[in-house]
Amino acid sequence: PPSITSQPTSLILSSGSNATFAVVANGATPLLYQWKKNSIVLPGETNAQLQLMNLRRVDSAQYSVAISNTFGGVLSTNAALRVIVRQSFVNAPVRLGDSGFRLLFGDHDGGLLTSNDATSIVVEFSPDLKNWFTLTNAFTISNGQAQVDDTGSANLPRRYYRIIER
Repeated sequence: PPSITSQPTSLILSSGSNATFAVVANGATPLLYQWKKNSIVLPGETNAQLQLMNLRRVDSAQYSVAISNTFGGVLSTNAALRVIVRQSFVNAPVRLGDSGFRLLFGDHDGGLLTSNDATSIVVEFSPDLKNWFTLTNAFTISNGQAQVDDTGSANLPRRYYRIIER
């Protein structure tokens, strides 16, 4: 059966970029390759390299490749792809009476956030655009958008916000 001498490597990339996963195998030829995304066959992806173009959040997954020949087969280890997407406010912060502001944000490219994405996103605030502080990394996600309430800003003259995905 074939053997793998170089496994595909995990990647963290920004949306819009391209990804290439590669495997190096040896064994009796011909070697047949079949790439998978989250264990599901990717039709037509039958080369030693898998190229993904113009990445979006939906491309974040575990990728592996099955390699076979007439003597058997082997499956590579999983290579994780994490696509980081710039976040954008859906609208201006909404005043919550005297108790602060509500922020609504989501993927800049129109993709949908899930609860799995929440662990890598942090909302920060600044009183002066120089010093930044974590507001929270706990927020609710509904219909692919995140909502957070800033109840600590009720009596402040100004407050700036940014959202960072790490």
